[in-house]
Amino acid sequence: MNLRTCLGVLLMGAFVLPGCRESEAKAGLPPPTGSGVPAPEVPSVSELLQEPASAPGAPGGPAAMAGTGTLYPVARADLGPNASGVLRQILVDQGDRVKKGQVLFRLDSVQAELAVQQAKAALESARVNLKALELEYRRSKELHEKGSLPVAVFEQVEARYDVAKTSLLQAETGLQVAQKALADTVVRSPIDGVVTDKLKNVGEAVTMMPPTVVLVVQDTRRLELRVRLPEGVLGTLAPGGSLRAVFPAIGVERVVPILRINPAVDVITRTVEIVCNVDNTDERLRPGMLAEVKLDAAPPAAASGAAGQKGKAL
Repeated sequence: MNLRTCLGVLLMGAFVLPGCRESEAKAGLPPPTGSGVPAPEVPSVSELLQEPASAPGAPGGPAAMAGTGTLYPVARADLGPNASGVLRQILVDQGDRVKKGQVLFRLDSVQAELAVQQAKAALESARVNLKALELEYRRSKELHEKGSLPVAVFEQVEARYDVAKTSLLQAETGLQVAQKALADTVVRSPIDGVVTDKLKNVGEAVTMMPPTVVLVVQDTRRLELRVRLPEGVLGTLAPGGSLRAVFPAIGVERVVPILRINPAVDVITRTVEIVCNVDNTDERLRPGMLAEVKLDAAPPAAASGAAGQKGKAL
């Protein structure tokens, strides 16, 4: 094959290839109007957004997936010291169950104990001084009433006696302050629950401001399920109703009563927070666990009846 023949073949291929591509593009277009070939059906927006129904025989019956929620403890305490100091003793560990009022940890209390002893000594000194001045006041008063003691001298004795009474009150208050500081070195649990976090160890310095969290105690027997659902559920859900919650981590499904509904709707996500009460006396569930929330579908008869009433109203 000579050079002229090769060039002819290449030019012919350059003209044929675009024509083939154009034919393929036209084949993908819908048939023209009036050709007698029906146009392909395009699904509506409502069909695209419709959620598939649950499979027959699935647990919980015909229910639609509404959203996901999280379990939170009803009572939780992030415990820090009531005074700045060094941790001397931690009496519990992570996972321990504690009672309300139980001592959980202590700070180094040497300085606080010395302050209490000093306050007690000051109080005793104030009492002795007041007792002595009280005797002097009584004698001076008798002499003053008999006219044997000048008024100026009696007034000086009376003033010292009043100062001694005030000093006694100050000493009593100082002792109370010192005892309070000593009590602040001991931290007790404010609730019944379980120690879920231990964030500090013995020997570490902790502060009251900013607060240092040493232990976290949560009541794991009383939980709340918080889930955000589309605002459209406000027409069907109300406090006192119920939702179906599935916990896929452990394969547990429970019907949880609705405790309250947030009075405000999130303007960005167009959702509202639903809070449900979860009984966890068996302690199978844990705070922070994920839950899949489902809405029970209305029976067909009820749905058709509601549609008929709506048509009559119109």
